[in-house]
Amino acid sequence: MNFGVADLASGTVVTKVLTFPVGPASAGPCQLIGAFAKGFPIDQGGGDLARLDVRALGGPAPGSLVGSFGPLKVANDAVVEDTVQFINSFQCRESLSFEFAVANDAGVDKDINVAFTASDLGGFFVLVGDQCN
Repeated sequence: MNFGVADLASGTVVTKVLTFPVGPASAGPCQLIGAFAKGFPIDQGGGDLARLDVRALGGPAPGSLVGSFGPLKVANDAVVEDTVQFINSFQCRESLSFEFAVANDAGVDKDINVAFTASDLGGFFVLVGDQCN
């Protein structure tokens, strides 16, 4: 799965929606995490500005900001240290959907982006008990 978000100086904003199938019989809570292994290839432009906002697209308050992620420590287009960050916990539902976007709280007029191809070594996941989806 390809992941890409951006907030470009030209005014272009690209967001990414991820949906995680959890299953109807899952007991909660479900935890959204970002996990990236050292050496995982990633294109992260904007340095310390490459923090992501995460919004829930379902549940009791659709569209609400539920957390943030990063920025990752990156050198030569690779993550420099194993990183696991818990973003938030949610009541489990059959599926959970989230929208990811560059935070850019300061409104900086600079190209900021995060792009990667998700795998078992890097990406966003939902933990259900001891299961990772």
